[in-house]
Amino acid sequence: MNNGKCKYVGVCPVYNGKLKEKDKPAFLYRNVFCERGYKGWNACKRYLVAQYNIEPPDYLLPEDKETTEDIVTRISKL
Repeated sequence: MNNGKCKYVGVCPVYNGKLKEKDKPAFLYRNVFCERGYKGWNACKRYLVAQYNIEPPDYLLPEDKETTEDIVTRISKL
């Protein structure tokens, strides 16, 4: 199960500290979303968008307020 880590940690700019917008330190995102198991992943908009086989844009933060479906629709139109 990846020791509770999200399966996208290797490619995620949030996990790897390469955020375009650094509202919070990377370690906070890791603790709340990336390394919290299913509960954290299910709260992460990046993870949820990726479940639709869509690569989340770099600007998308885990706590984005937009619904997952709205994000997917918007990204699909690009």
